[in-house]
Amino acid sequence: MKLKAFFAWLIVCSYCFAISSVWAVEKINELAPCVLSSHCAFIEIESNDLSSFFQKSIEAVNLLPRTEIIEKDNFYIHAESTTKLMHFVDDLEIKAVSDKSLLQIRSESRIGVGDFGVNKKRIDQLIEFLCA
Repeated sequence: MKLKAFFAWLIVCSYCFAISSVWAVEKINELAPCVLSSHCAFIEIESNDLSSFFQKSIEAVNLLPRTEIIEKDNFYIHAESTTKLMHFVDDLEIKAVSDKSLLQIRSESRIGVGDFGVNKKRIDQLIEFLCA
């Protein structure tokens, strides 16, 4: 009986620690890292002029095919991209982290475990537009 109580306590504690780590990500105001790299891509780019780099990223997102900006403010962009073949909707997020002079870009599939490299290709194409 004591063993069952110990395992129940262990599960409750691990759940509490998992929740607190999510809160930590929100507190530092950065994009969450990819949980599964098989259907997600994430990159951080340093910039000396983060404000203009972020504005240029808005223009770059508008150049991506089948992509629509859903939410936008001074430091964050959320866009939805539809895949070409299966018409799945993926999320593309861009965040300017001013205290670290970083532009974070994250692209993740909403469903499935694999993405056949689509999210990495999307980020590569976005970076190509940013560097042009």
